[in-house]
Amino acid sequence: MNVSRIQEILDARYLAGEAFRDRKIWSAGGGELMSDLLKPAAKDGVLLTGLATIEVIRRSVAVGVGCIVFVRGKKVPQAIIDAAVQYRLPLLSTAYPLFVACGHLYMNGLKGFEGAW
Repeated sequence: MNVSRIQEILDARYLAGEAFRDRKIWSAGGGELMSDLLKPAAKDGVLLTGLATIEVIRRSVAVGVGCIVFVRGKKVPQAIIDAAVQYRLPLLSTAYPLFVACGHLYMNGLKGFEGAW
């Protein structure tokens, strides 16, 4: 699946990185605790979260996350958007809550992070 398909499924809007809409995404994971989400298995995956901090960007880049989707229509500070632009990381925002967003992606064929459980 690519980023543009995720954007369509979640009726999301781009905050940054629309130029990378064709980037391939192989898995998905969601949550609010970075320690539970950002494992090496998250490489080339999409991270769904409501946690809008600069640490989300830094740690996502460190493990190779391919895209971040902020859920619940979360207001994302400009500094986070700027960091995503710098790191060439697509950022999306959806009004869906975390559970629903993950469910929509799963029902459309995207699986969870390998080894996350």
